[in-house]
Amino acid sequence: MKRILLMASGIALLLGILFPAVALAGPPNAHGYGVVDPLKLWDPPPPWFYDVLKVIPAQTAPGGQIRVVTDGLAATPAGGTASGTAVFWCQSTVGFQHNIVTTGLVPLSKYTVAGEGIRFRFYLSDPLDGSIQLEPGVWASPWLATPVDPINLGTFKSDANGYGGVRGAIRLESGYVYEVSIEVSDANGIQVLGPALENGVPDLTGFMVY
Repeated sequence: MKRILLMASGIALLLGILFPAVALAGPPNAHGYGVVDPLKLWDPPPPWFYDVLKVIPAQTAPGGQIRVVTDGLAATPAGGTASGTAVFWCQSTVGFQHNIVTTGLVPLSKYTVAGEGIRFRFYLSDPLDGSIQLEPGVWASPWLATPVDPINLGTFKSDANGYGGVRGAIRLESGYVYEVSIEVSDANGIQVLGPALENGVPDLTGFMVY
């Protein structure tokens, strides 16, 4: 949960797919977001800033900005040399906006992408109940975390080179920070990719829906 300063995750009321998940094939493209923080909203940037791809000013967003972030996916013992990346929007009015790409999978094979985790409510003023300040103007109560219903992020068929992935937007209930484990499983339901480790623990994907 390295970006607790950015975001957070209970029972996710999955309201449905806003945009259908789109299956991807072919080599993952470089994410061309240009200068990460052109207005220097974070100057100097904090230590966790290395995985931020773009900072976009947004007055209505908690903290006054939207961040596009990347997390790594690593192979399980069943995944061999597979790897992947999840690019997502940390702050959104939609829910989970994502672009997940994978490499090193078995060619021409079907895979399912899903997410599961927790959520907890955030506040734009201090509720004076011992909540933790995530960043200026944003507080959350992680001890009130509740489970997230499994999130179906879609399926794809890897191409002849073992590349694939999905992208889209899943609508989730606003007012929460979500912390989700992204998992890729083969046609037999065996997990082949999951969150990469950071400092020895899984680096879950955290985002705020406001």
